[in-house]
Amino acid sequence: MRIGIVALQGDVDLHEKAIKRFKKDIEVVRVKDAKDLEGTKLLIFPGGESPTMSKLIKRFNLKDALLKKITEDKVPTLATCAGIVLLSKLEKKDGRVEPFEILDVTLVRNGFGRQKESFEDEINVKFDDKEGVVTGVFIRAPRIKEVGERATPVAFLKDEIVGVIQDNIIALTFHPELADDTDIIYEKLFSLSD
Repeated sequence: MRIGIVALQGDVDLHEKAIKRFKKDIEVVRVKDAKDLEGTKLLIFPGGESPTMSKLIKRFNLKDALLKKITEDKVPTLATCAGIVLLSKLEKKDGRVEPFEILDVTLVRNGFGRQKESFEDEINVKFDDKEGVVTGVFIRAPRIKEVGERATPVAFLKDEIVGVIQDNIIALTFHPELADDTDIIYEKLFSLSD
């Protein structure tokens, strides 16, 4: 299976290691232009700097190709931290970020605070068929303010929603690639391709 990681900026290496730890028989492609998306059966938007990612997606004319892959081809997609920022709506417009606005979620960039407020905590993950507790690593994480009808909450920090699923997209405000106990998330992601 060919998996694409949007590799313009962010923690690409850690996502590649995490996905290869979970599933051995895969080919990981670092997506830097539209041709890199050819044949990909799964897509990952890593955490990082959403303004930088947004700028580079625009510079390399990747937006339309990524949108086609997600919305038309329905490729299973994992978006974490900055990735969820790129797919959602922002509560306050930010000229540095041009979100795709395909995820029925409204959020606030850096809603959990700046770098010094980074933290780890237990996250309850509840998919239709499974549930479990994973470690959530929050680094300048966005905060979900509103979840629309098309998205379903699936990850919770106490009573707060920190992750959703919408059709073929799993979107999280935290970094699952930084913990060793997040297989339930990757398992669900791969099941979306069945």
